[in-house]
Amino acid sequence: MTYRDDCFVNHGTGESRNSFRFSTIPLKNTSTVTWMSCNRLREQSGDPKKFDEELLNTWQFITPNGITENDMWVIFNRRIGIMDSLSTYLPNFKAGLSHIIHKWVFEDKIQHVELRGIAGLYDGEGNDLPESSTLDIIAATINDFNERYNQTFTMRFICILLRNYPLKDAYPSMKQCVSLRKQYPDLVVGYDFVSQEDRYHTLKYYLPAFFQIEEYLNENNLAPLKYFFHAGETDWSQRSFSNLYDAVMLNTSRIGHGFSLDKHPKLVDMVKAKGIAIEVCPISNQMLKLLVDMRTHPATSLMSRGVPVTISNDDPAVYGYNGLEYDFYMAYMAWNLTMADLKQLTQNSITYSSLPDTLKSIHLKTLSSNWNTWIA
Repeated sequence: MTYRDDCFVNHGTGESRNSFRFSTIPLKNTSTVTWMSCNRLREQSGDPKKFDEELLNTWQFITPNGITENDMWVIFNRRIGIMDSLSTYLPNFKAGLSHIIHKWVFEDKIQHVELRGIAGLYDGEGNDLPESSTLDIIAATINDFNERYNQTFTMRFICILLRNYPLKDAYPSMKQCVSLRKQYPDLVVGYDFVSQEDRYHTLKYYLPAFFQIEEYLNENNLAPLKYFFHAGETDWSQRSFSNLYDAVMLNTSRIGHGFSLDKHPKLVDMVKAKGIAIEVCPISNQMLKLLVDMRTHPATSLMSRGVPVTISNDDPAVYGYNGLEYDFYMAYMAWNLTMADLKQLTQNSITYSSLPDTLKSIHLKTLSSNWNTWIA
């Protein structure tokens, strides 16, 4: 992507330094933003290989030492921003989507993917495209892939709002999600609030918006909005502990991370009784310093108590990898898992997905066949 003639990198001094912009028309500089041709910088460097390595390092996150948790999250979010600036250019997104689906299905044997957030794309003339355009591209790409390769690959999306956004933005965002769900029922499934829990707003802060969206849904005879809340992505904060309780009270379908859940035995029992799956992200938890030794991950305690767990990745590209095999490998090696455990974890990914039962049955049948082939 960075070898395209329309690729520019910001060499300014602001927070968006090192971000990318693709444009077929001249870009305007400001006091803090200076756009420079990536190919020209590579040529002027005298060492294209070293230049590419340094460029890659601008969006790769390596766990820092000697800084606060808040400062670490600032670095992490900047890396995500740089990555997004590469992937949200329309031609890059189209090419990247086709490539990653092919990899998921044929290399990783992944049949179904659920992602948080719908990318906002832009074209070469700087026009921002609506989320509906992104979903149209995704639907067409999936249909083309399945027809071409005789597959049944599926994707679903969970709309999001960053936790640092004010309350006034929550209801319009939820309402937009409901609109997209109506327009794309086979793609959009629910809602979540994301980003650093210890620093930003709790679920309780957004409670008025939950009441508003419930009233709107009832007035228009629409199905309830499903939730898939990030909660408990911490090892100490009382703020995120309350998020765990509120997520359960708000009938979340799954909990993202749930790292601190095992500190609340009664809540663990409630989660188990309600059949709420915990999306465990081993590598991300370690990279963001929730634990040092993977063998101490609380997922093993949750699994031993019968809580449904799935193995997930979380922003893997920022950590320098793709797919799920790395997270599964870390879990297998560190948690002393058996083959039966691995099989259960893979089945949970489908069982606790947002898919209708008909599609779950299809995927579970394919999973069983792939599993038998793998262990043979």
